[in-house]
Amino acid sequence: MKKILLAAAFFAVVSTNAFSAACVNGTLASLNGVTCTVTNGAASWDLSTFGLGAGGAAQTGYDAVPTTSDIFVSFATGTNPNGGGLGFSVSFSDAAGGNNYFSTISGQPNQTVSWKTIFVATANNAGSNISEVANTVTGGTTTVGNNGSIVLQKIVTDPLTVGNPTISDGTILTASQFQSTNPLTVIDNQNRSQIGIVDNYQISAGNNGSASLTSYTNSFYAGDPQQGIPEPMTFVLMGAGLVGIAALRRRNG
Repeated sequence: MKKILLAAAFFAVVSTNAFSAACVNGTLASLNGVTCTVTNGAASWDLSTFGLGAGGAAQTGYDAVPTTSDIFVSFATGTNPNGGGLGFSVSFSDAAGGNNYFSTISGQPNQTVSWKTIFVATANNAGSNISEVANTVTGGTTTVGNNGSIVLQKIVTDPLTVGNPTISDGTILTASQFQSTNPLTVIDNQNRSQIGIVDNYQISAGNNGSASLTSYTNSFYAGDPQQGIPEPMTFVLMGAGLVGIAALRRRNG
């Protein structure tokens, strides 16, 4: 009976984070209504509430508005280049087979498209609490000599507070021959267990020009690793091991 109870307890501990599947690369449409998990070592995060909304500017020159099938989402893990904190990234790019709203068509002036992508990140343990968010843009170009532009405004929100207030925001503005060398970084020393992300995106061709973007990426980092106090389960396992050793010594003695 004791063995059955111990096995049941062990299964309960192991299964705690088994309810949501690992985050898999795919279209934004495939993530609607889904909660998935990103794991990096001892840290893990649940990602949810993926969505697509209308941007702040009126759309012109396109026959249709973006849909969730037009945007591809990919996930990766890593460590903070400025420290040692574990982290993960979420990137948005053009989905194969969908309409490409990451690029305007050359020769058709004044094309403008605007949307916003949304999702929520929740830490699964204290060591996963988010302390830093970085935003980078890759492959952005605009034709020299026109007023084409790519604007990406990031809004970091607090879903745990009524009204979902803004924690921080900022804007990345592309220019001629743009290359992203200075990512927008939000440092939040409160190590939040949950944050919401809204990326307002707008691309404009300008006058008879063009503009394009490869992807934009959100990177999230937990606090730098520290030598912490062992968790209670660690003490339980250590104690069980010591009891077992003592029992063996008595039997052999």
